[in-house]
Amino acid sequence: MRTRTTAIGSSLPVFEQLNIVPSTFFINEKGQRLSQGLALWRKTIIGTGNIFGESGGVVAGNTPIGSGGVPTGWTHNMKNNELNQTGDAIYTQFSLPGGLCTAYPLKFSVLYTIDGSQPVTTAPTGLMSVLPIQVSGIKVADPTGGAVPVPRSQANTETLTSKAGTAISETMLPSGSSVPLTYDNQIHEQIFEPYDISSYYEDDLIAIRFELDDDGSPNQNVVVWAVTIEGVAFADGKIL
Repeated sequence: MRTRTTAIGSSLPVFEQLNIVPSTFFINEKGQRLSQGLALWRKTIIGTGNIFGESGGVVAGNTPIGSGGVPTGWTHNMKNNELNQTGDAIYTQFSLPGGLCTAYPLKFSVLYTIDGSQPVTTAPTGLMSVLPIQVSGIKVADPTGGAVPVPRSQANTETLTSKAGTAISETMLPSGSSVPLTYDNQIHEQIFEPYDISSYYEDDLIAIRFELDDDGSPNQNVVVWAVTIEGVAFADGKIL
């Protein structure tokens, strides 16, 4: 490639170079497993249930599971996880783990059971709201252009209320199904995606709110067994 300036510019020229990185897996000099391109992998960041804050009329879920009575069957009690009216919401939060590539969006899944008269003629609707929040003191790209990451200063850290979150609404109906449908007494997955985190770094915080936006017809309670979050990793974690 040859680059030639043909006229005197009014400012200093800016040259950009694009490098298409091949899909590779390697272990660096510090013993850290790293991947690029299609060698990146999807990892579960968090997958947990009933550790939620709540608002509205959220109650404890008591769901029969197993058979034959205790100890092979029982009523499974889960606090703060049954949304039993429109507007009920649960909350949780987590920090972005080391090794996560924030160029890729996050995928959220709700594992749930419905409880109400069957068959369902209008499926309930879930609303997932996600807000990434900057954390001061974590290592970020040097805003002055330096090559070495620096701790994010308090002055360069956004406030808790400086921007709006992203809300995605989904109909809570098993994949490939249509109403009317009887689908209680089963656990289903509902996916909410994508959530962009490309302006954030490892150790920044993600706040989550999940709301029963419409309880369907006949009215259904939604029992949330777990909320799982997946991202794309380029490394196993941070180095020593």
